[in-house]
Amino acid sequence: MTSSPFDTQAGPHRCDRINPRTRKPCNKVFSRPYDLTRHEDTFHNARKQKIRCRLCTNEKTFSRPDTLTRHHQRIHSGVTIPSKAPERPGL
Repeated sequence: MTSSPFDTQAGPHRCDRINPRTRKPCNKVFSRPYDLTRHEDTFHNARKQKIRCRLCTNEKTFSRPDTLTRHHQRIHSGVTIPSKAPERPGL
């Protein structure tokens, strides 16, 4: 399959933003424009709140809920994760 000059999905799609930790260009490359957009929104958006793992003692944080879920499955498998809201008695 060849890409035409009108193919807006053709990659690579490079992030040109500055990495907030290193203060250098990010330069991360994605094959789909959606992945670049998601990366920019989660990693480079300073207003977006991070999600903290309540089981880690080293203040481990994540940008997206699915990455926290993956972390729990890999690192804390077999551990019951406390729920956010307290259980309501009598239900």
